[in-house]
Amino acid sequence: MTEIVFAIGRGSALVGRSRFCDYPPEAAAVPVVGGFSDPSVEKIVSLEPTLVCGERGPAGPELPGRLESLGIATFFPEMDDTTAIGNAFVELARRLGVTEQGERARGTLESDIDRVRKDVASLSRPRVLFVFDWKPIVAAGPASFPDQLLRIAGGVNVVKEGEKYPRLGAEAVFALDPDVIVDGSGHGAAEPTGPSASLASLRAVKGGRVRALASAAALRPGPRLGAGIQELARLVHGGGS
Repeated sequence: MTEIVFAIGRGSALVGRSRFCDYPPEAAAVPVVGGFSDPSVEKIVSLEPTLVCGERGPAGPELPGRLESLGIATFFPEMDDTTAIGNAFVELARRLGVTEQGERARGTLESDIDRVRKDVASLSRPRVLFVFDWKPIVAAGPASFPDQLLRIAGGVNVVKEGEKYPRLGAEAVFALDPDVIVDGSGHGAAEPTGPSASLASLRAVKGGRVRALASAAALRPGPRLGAGIQELARLVHGGGS
């Protein structure tokens, strides 16, 4: 949400952010009100906002409920697919009085997605494991936001069952034996480590097809998502980062 606010030209209206909001660089000057799952209601209220926005996450409906009970408007939309993300651009921009900028941001995202789909349409579809942490192994599961991104990028998610972000044991990973591993652990995991020596005989590891995301753009449902999907497509198909 922080990235969206800046992208639609309303960064000067931002009075607070989470500790994870690190883009654009100007966001660093904005006071921190906590994290994704541990926001401080007291800190938020002290900043006297007229609107609090965020993505629905571990805090669930409790945070917006508490804020609304105090008379503070909130906007916490579902953002688990690209259509919902584009709609969030427009609705947040409308609430901030710059609807046209929101429409423009949604149009750019849609154009970027269409471009990637055309670029990969004639390519083979590698079987991909999209990893976010290695200790334990946490990957993109079915019906998750990253699962949709993999499909747009021309890959096939090897994880077909279970939760949206399942933890996988080594045995399960060997059974899946992906062609490519996309490593997103450098953007969110406490200690990005890469695959352990015990996974050395995996097809992707042996073939040198463990490819790390260079940025967090593909992991955030914001205005850089189009660029993130383009990077993901390059990694899936071996074009580098």
